[in-house]
Amino acid sequence: ADPDGVYTMARALGSIDDGKIYPIKVHYSYQPRHDESGRMVMYDVLWNFMTGKYEEAAQRGAAWMGLTGP
Repeated sequence: ADPDGVYTMARALGSIDDGKIYPIKVHYSYQPRHDESGRMVMYDVLWNFMTGKYEEAAQRGAAWMGLTGP
């Protein structure tokens, strides 16, 4: 993470001088992180959309990944 606590998940590979840069939009979101391992938790998107319960979706995703604890 950078000093602000932001994790970069993907970054543009080009520069203004090589013609490989494309217009992109920066997106920010809140993603759960497993305290013990530091891994990002893949939350259960379908459960989140069906119920609106993000915390439960994160718990279901952590269980699917085999993660235990906070």
